[in-house]
Amino acid sequence: MTCSKVLLVITNHQNRPFKTAAMSTVVKAVLVNQPKQCTEWTDGEIPLYSYADINSSSKTRLVTEDWIPPQKIINEILSTPHTFYILDRVREFERGSIDLFKNSFTYTQFVVEGLQRALALLLLNQISDVIFTSTPHDIESWLVFHAAYHNSIGTYAIQPSVLPWRAMLSEIAPHRTLGCVSTNVFTNQEKSDTGKEKPSKSADRYVKIKAGDYKDAEPEYMRKQKKINHPWQRLKSTKRLMVRATDLSFKETLQASCDKVISAVIRHQLQKKIERVAKGHIPQGPYLVIFLHYQPERTSIPEGGQFAHPYLLLGEVLKHLPQDWSVLVKEHPSITMLRMARPFRHPKLYDTFVKDGRVQVVRSDIKPFELIDEAKAVITLTGTVGFEAICRGVPVLAFGHAAYIGAPGVVDCRQGLPAGRLSKVVEQAKSSITPVSIQRYLAGVELTSIWAQEEIYGRDGCFVDCVPGETISRQTMTDLVVYGYEIVKPIR
Repeated sequence: MTCSKVLLVITNHQNRPFKTAAMSTVVKAVLVNQPKQCTEWTDGEIPLYSYADINSSSKTRLVTEDWIPPQKIINEILSTPHTFYILDRVREFERGSIDLFKNSFTYTQFVVEGLQRALALLLLNQISDVIFTSTPHDIESWLVFHAAYHNSIGTYAIQPSVLPWRAMLSEIAPHRTLGCVSTNVFTNQEKSDTGKEKPSKSADRYVKIKAGDYKDAEPEYMRKQKKINHPWQRLKSTKRLMVRATDLSFKETLQASCDKVISAVIRHQLQKKIERVAKGHIPQGPYLVIFLHYQPERTSIPEGGQFAHPYLLLGEVLKHLPQDWSVLVKEHPSITMLRMARPFRHPKLYDTFVKDGRVQVVRSDIKPFELIDEAKAVITLTGTVGFEAICRGVPVLAFGHAAYIGAPGVVDCRQGLPAGRLSKVVEQAKSSITPVSIQRYLAGVELTSIWAQEEIYGRDGCFVDCVPGETISRQTMTDLVVYGYEIVKPIR
């Protein structure tokens, strides 16, 4: 294996790749959000950088005077709305300090200086390719992404497939309106079993779960959130926060307390507004149902593309809505359930929804499958609800970079709804959903991805008694970096 110069950007320490001998021959440097959680990378053999090296002028170890980003790159990154969506996830410019002067205008200096430090990191280490452990979705990885791409450095991301135990390595590129576009590097690989038309037993079982009762198909993260919101779990969570507070400075403790209070106020106001405008019944007549995302989150920012904002999404749908159809909107439960996050939502948004008589917000206690089964089509950005819909024979209008784009019954709406009558588009999509077409699609997914979640499924692909976790395993992350890069190198 030849010497490689890859920067590995670990966006989530919980499923970080293992440091193996093979990994050490590929990776030249590592950038990570929380270095304390990645102790195996701190032995000094491979340079380890933290997000503070990108976002902090006082904490960075990078000398940036010789690396001035061209105006073209600055214009490009400031011209996409996703830069500002992602920036709003940063509550302060330099982590651990409160900046009362933060606003969209003063972000410009922060972006340019961070871009300069990202450029220095890449060029000082002579990086040839960057591999992200997920689509870049925080400001530090976003700046590295743009700096690398505009300097002809390869940019790749590990991404999940529709089957939670399989994942792929994708080549990614920034896009002014769509945020980030990707191409699976495994798609064109020659396979000895390309005639395969049936998926594994695991995939078959997974489809049956999604086509069955919601109690069995409910995503694991929703089950965990409901458990966390139990009063006893809330008490335990508060106790853990009090213990953690002893390790924080006064400023950090003050900021964490303020965030918690503000988050609680926002969630309470949102809950009150939803209860006021939502209805507890499903109307008669044909309807489309929009399942909103929790925001901010990678699955919508940046993977939601130009329709990441619900207002823009609904506007596009209403422009094409048949006269006798209505639109139901279901808010994501996490908007009011996640206690330590500040959601990107304003109560007035729901008032805007219901101003149009064709739109109805539905209550959170209505089960998703009840809405899906009677709908003409399901509308989502990238949500797993889209795959659940096609498993139940209902077509999907996908407005983001969903993993199931290309599946039977899925209409690619990333550039907007296709021309023609919407009723005909939906009818054609529905006609393409058959058990055989779904099987063929999933067989193709298995041919162009690699195994994950081995601890749940086992190599025989038969051990599926519940809906699996949605996080790619650490071993699979490792395999994707090493094996995936071996495919990429000849292309590069």
